[in-house]
Parts: sequence; C-alpha cells; structure tokens
Amino acid sequence: MNILMVTDQYPPFVGGVARHVLLVKTELEKRGHTITVLTTDFGKKKVETNVYTLPSVPFPLRRLDPMVIPFNPELESKLEKLPFDIVHNHLFMSGFMGLRIAKKKTIPSLVTLHLLFNTYVNWILPFPKTWYPFTDRVARYYFNKHDAVDAPSTKAYKELQRLHLSAELKLIYNGINLPDPRNVNENLFFDTFHVDKKDPLIAIIGRIDPEKNVDLTVKAVAKVRMKIPNIKLAIVGDGQLRPQVEKVVDALDMRKSVLFTGYVDQAMVASINKASQIILFASVGDTLPTVLIEGMSLEKPIIAVNDLAIVDLVHNKKNGIIVNKSADEMAEGIITLLEDDKLRLQYGKASYEFSKAFSIQNHVDNLENFYRELIEKKKRSIK
Repeated sequence: MNILMVTDQYPPFVGGVARHVLLVKTELEKRGHTITVLTTDFGKKKVETNVYTLPSVPFPLRRLDPMVIPFNPELESKLEKLPFDIVHNHLFMSGFMGLRIAKKKTIPSLVTLHLLFNTYVNWILPFPKTWYPFTDRVARYYFNKHDAVDAPSTKAYKELQRLHLSAELKLIYNGINLPDPRNVNENLFFDTFHVDKKDPLIAIIGRIDPEKNVDLTVKAVAKVRMKIPNIKLAIVGDGQLRPQVEKVVDALDMRKSVLFTGYVDQAMVASINKASQIILFASVGDTLPTVLIEGMSLEKPIIAVNDLAIVDLVHNKKNGIIVNKSADEMAEGIITLLEDDKLRLQYGKASYEFSKAFSIQNHVDNLENFYRELIEKKKRSIK
C-alpha cells in the first residue's frame, strides 16, 4: 500500500504522537509499504525522504508547540499526483490538507483521536468548560469528514461514541517497540545524572502540562519523604508548566529530592524506567499513555490517578495501584510498594505480561487490516 500519513507532530518534535507516528511508519515500511509523511516544519530542514513539511507560526500560549498552517497549493498539487491508496490523519490542523487530498483522489481517509478536543481549550482559554459545547461541534464536524475514526484506547472510543459520529469507529490499541529488559542499561541514567543507586527512585515521564498534574506527584513525594527521607523523584520531560512545578519543589524544600531531566532520548527514557522502583502517572488528558506501556515493559509497577485512559493498562492490585487525584493517596501507594519488595516485584512481573498486548507489531497488524477494509469499501462505493 501507498499511505499518506498527515500529522501535526513528527520528529524532531518531542512527544508521544510524534514518536507513535514514526514507529508506525517504520513498522509499515518493514512490511513493504510506501509511507509519505506530511507534517509541520518545526523550523527544521527536510532530513528524511518522503517527508514533506507545512509552514508553521509560533503560538504564544504554547511556546513549545508551533501552529501549523495547512495550506500550500504547490505542495498539495504535488502530493495529489502521488499514487496514494489511503490518507491517515493524526491530530488536527494538518489533517484538513489530508482530507482535501483524499477527496480529490477519491481514496479513504482515516483519523486517529490522539488528544481529546477539550484539552485544547483547557490549554489556552479561561473558563474552558464553557467552551466544551463548541469544541464538541468542531470535533464532530472534523471527524465526520473522514471515512473512519480510529480510537487508540477505551477512553478515546467512549469519547467518540459520546459525539454520535456518522463516521465509522474502530478501536485499535496503540503499540510501542517493547524493549527487552535484559538489553536496557539503568547505569546510563545513574551515571549521567549522578544519582545514588541506594536511594529509592520513582519517575514520572511526559510533558509538564496542566492536565498532567506533575505538581501532584511532587506533593505526594514530599509526604513520602517524611517516612523515607532519601526518596528521589525523576521528572522526565518538559512543558509550559515546568516553572510552576519548580516553584512547588522550592516551596516544599524538595530540590535535593526532585530531579528535572528535561527532554531525553528513548535510550535514556528506557534507562530511567529500568532504574526506577515505581512509575507514576497523574494525567487526566491522555487517551492511551504509551509512557506507561514503556514502564510496564520493563517490569515496573504503576501508581496512577484514576482515569479512563489507564483502564486498558493498569489493573488495580495486580500490576499497580489506582488512586484518586490525591497527594495523600498517591503517597500511601508509594510507601506501600517501596516497603514491600515482594509485592513490588509481583506487580512488576504482571506489568511485563500485560505490556505484551501493546506491541507495535500487534498495532500495525490491526491497522493494516483496517486500511485494506477501508480501501475496499471506498472502491465498492464508487463503482
């Protein structure tokens, strides 16, 4: 198949969607498919073949996220001449160009819901809930322009059902390259960041944005420190709320207990996961958090805030502990696992077994089959 993947985010941008699209592209190419990517320029020159970029402008309210401009008539005309079988859109703005190409070529268009639309207004507008009816209408309009919508998780699927779309819905769980725990070196983290291996280490991985609730984990660890003084929290990533979270760290006198790594590469993420005793997750804005799958694949127990995004991954008191959005409850869970090596090991082994269902190979198997279904349906509809 010849597939056009359209995405607002793609490397060198750092984020879960960018990493996911690259993984899917790589796996599909291994299977003999031809993948073309249309994405945002991010101020970088083209470094990959079959990757085309749209211009972008800085977005003052989201300093790390440039806003793509989904118009380039010359590029659009060039892409229309390529022999695509299907267009797969990821995220939002650039998808409008993908939709136009699919319509002109009379080929199917698929879109994946990576981010709940209401999250956008949570990021940038005051009193965001007053805008939810409007964003629902925008989401319904956008998704119904496609032949089908792919939900990467139960949470995403339920959100799409709530919108009462006319487009076909499909649940296809996202996947990752599952690392072999034996091939991951935890010393890479310890040596790079000069952390004492004797100190209990826990980590939270992902962007430091409002819906991620990273400050909650800092407050929880501050409570744990009263009982386990040498505890260390690694905050892995960056984002618009990092300055505010650092203020919380300072207010709680936690500088010796909290490490901000900033953005790191995947080898370092794997090293941090393996070095940690527990992986924390506090976000309420994700659909299927691949950062949890990565931690689970390295045999780590999870402590997560209760949200639909985690129901496919975290099974309470089997591979982790699900808590309410409470620093006290999270602290209690951390203490429980740090003080019980046997339980922590038990949950970690269960995490590893659960993670096997979320391999990139399983994801692309299902995606390939759905691509073929949509292509055949489109052919039948235009006969």
